[in-house]
Parts: sequence; C-alpha cells; structure tokens
Amino acid sequence: MSAILKNHIETIFDYDLTDTELDLLSGGMSKEEYMSIINQEGINHDLMSLFAIRGDTKKADFYMNLLDKDYVKLNIKWDLFSPAVH
Repeated sequence: MSAILKNHIETIFDYDLTDTELDLLSGGMSKEEYMSIINQEGINHDLMSLFAIRGDTKKADFYMNLLDKDYVKLNIKWDLFSPAVH
C-alpha cells in the first residue's frame, strides 16, 4: 500500500460535494484551506452533517458516534444559544 493511502484522512472532499454542500460545510474553502484549519472532531462533524443533508442516516449516525461527547454538547449549546444569522 502506498504511503499516500496510509496517510489519507477521510473528509467531506472525498464525497463529490455539490456547490451548495461545499458552501454549507466549508464556506467554499478549498480542500487545502479546510485541512489547514480543521481538526479530527471538525472533520467528523462535517462528515456527519454531509450525510444528514443527503438523508443517509446510517452514515450520519456512524460519524456522530465518533464525536467526543463534550464536543457534541458544546456544539448543541452553541446552536441553541447563538443568534441566527440571516
């Protein structure tokens, strides 16, 4: 197996994003920009979100279960108490 495959980190960019998905999940960033600012929790959160958007609850649940429970709590609180941006 090549070193490239061994070191590959699965991200939303492995799933042929639509323009809308790219905007929603990465703010339109390139893969290189995205990888320079994100950590594994963020990657898993974005993968969960991608599959939820696509209606694939099985895959969304898989990635949700990989998330650190404190990370999930923090993000739920953020979503609940942050003013909506329109």
